[in-house]
Amino acid sequence: MEIASLASAVKLFNPVLPYLKKVFIFDTFFSMPDGKKAEAINYITTCTDEDDALEKYKQELKTLEYKISQHIPLNNYILRYYLLSRKKNEKFCKSLFVSKSFYEYKDSEVTIKNNIMWLPTLMFLIGILVGYGTITFWQNIESSPLRWVYLLCGLPVSIQYIIYSSHMLFGYIQLRKHVNDFNLFISITRIKRALLNNVFL
Repeated sequence: MEIASLASAVKLFNPVLPYLKKVFIFDTFFSMPDGKKAEAINYITTCTDEDDALEKYKQELKTLEYKISQHIPLNNYILRYYLLSRKKNEKFCKSLFVSKSFYEYKDSEVTIKNNIMWLPTLMFLIGILVGYGTITFWQNIESSPLRWVYLLCGLPVSIQYIIYSSHMLFGYIQLRKHVNDFNLFISITRIKRALLNNVFL
């Protein structure tokens, strides 16, 4: 009876499995197929920042599709910085694509925001509390299908909050760790381009 109840509860979650995949797997530019990456790079190298509202919205949709920043020049710098040392810079570049709310890009410089760590801290605490409450309820409730339904509802929420908060924290650490070196790379790249343009004038 217990096994049958568990099987019935699991069947209830079949429609949300694609959603759960999105919850636990963080897709980025680097996780896309090679063909899609090449398509995104072609878009980055041929596109410019738009001023028209409709074109700007179209550009926003394309950047969401390619899982990149809405700032076209920044995408160019991110990928070039990644190619300098793929193993060393990959985590930082992933953080730039994923943790967009943690920084601002202005005047060709990335500035990390301050006083934002309260959010992942709060999410982590909520995840712990939900997980503790779920397990406590599961241990105390009498055997019934609701027991398993509650467990299968509560644990994914708890794990989601813990994973998201941990991911946000590690992303923030990566940004803090490499942002100065990245900004220096941007400055050097811009100087090289300016000198190259002057040579051909």
